[in-house]
Amino acid sequence: MGSSVVLKAKDFTNEPTRFGFNTLQITSANIVAQLALIQTLQDAVDGVALGVFSGKTVQALDVPTGVKAAVENAQRESKWRVVYTDDVTPLGNGSFEIGMPDLTLLVAGEGNMDVSAGAGLTLVNAIEAVVLSRQENAITVLKISHVGRNI
Repeated sequence: MGSSVVLKAKDFTNEPTRFGFNTLQITSANIVAQLALIQTLQDAVDGVALGVFSGKTVQALDVPTGVKAAVENAQRESKWRVVYTDDVTPLGNGSFEIGMPDLTLLVAGEGNMDVSAGAGLTLVNAIEAVVLSRQENAITVLKISHVGRNI
């Protein structure tokens, strides 16, 4: 069975936002490499969000969330929705959301993030390097789009 990771932040109004994913089983033999991959993904997420995802939980590791976001538009109700396909079986296809998106990364006239270069491409590469499907297979990111949630 694989390990799980949750990345956490606070939006401008000090509300928590988080998203989680599965990754390889973390062992004493691969912990340094896996934590480095997770940190790369966390840094890539910060490159596409208006807030800072400074908190994380990696099964036995729990880093508390830091200060609230400094940008007023950093709201947890607005999100990047990452849609992916399982590289082995459609049973593992899925999605997850990342709060407080930086909407300057949208493709003009569309609701999708520009993943052809810059922060978007960095995020896709980091996701595909560390995130596994619920079937514990490698994934391919299909698209990252802006979504909002009503509470």
